[in-house]
Amino acid sequence: MRVLTGSPDRETRAAADLIQREHAVIYGLAAGGGRLAAAAASAAAVGAVDGSFDAHRLRRDQLTEVLRQRGAAIPAAEPAYLLPPATDAIGTATFLADLEDGTSAAYDAALDDFVDPALRRLAVAAVRDGARFRTRLLLALGRPASEAAHVLPGRAG
Repeated sequence: MRVLTGSPDRETRAAADLIQREHAVIYGLAAGGGRLAAAAASAAAVGAVDGSFDAHRLRRDQLTEVLRQRGAAIPAAEPAYLLPPATDAIGTATFLADLEDGTSAAYDAALDDFVDPALRRLAVAAVRDGARFRTRLLLALGRPASEAAHVLPGRAG
């Protein structure tokens, strides 16, 4: 069982950190989605990326509104983010799945800082959505279920 250790200041910092993470994952999904489309990946794979892109933009905007309401600084996106070299559809999908796993881990960690029920629900939904994305994307590209799904999304192993 988790013990809530958060406070308004920790919550605000965690939300700001997640916004920075969302900026990076949105950039990665945009670039990766383009790579998958160019590689003629299945419609299901491209659709999974599009859906995840929209979900991350929505969460970024929700977190931004939280910071706005608290009068806190809103982190800006970097002009660009480092991406791995383009390989094939499987390499791109693996990169996107790993990116999503890292984002799920960040939301999982934020649960220790979030005491606001709405922020906790947002974080749990992000972990759940990340697991769904990873599974849908990798299965759409023919990867085995053992690779596509993680028992504990957002956590190693």
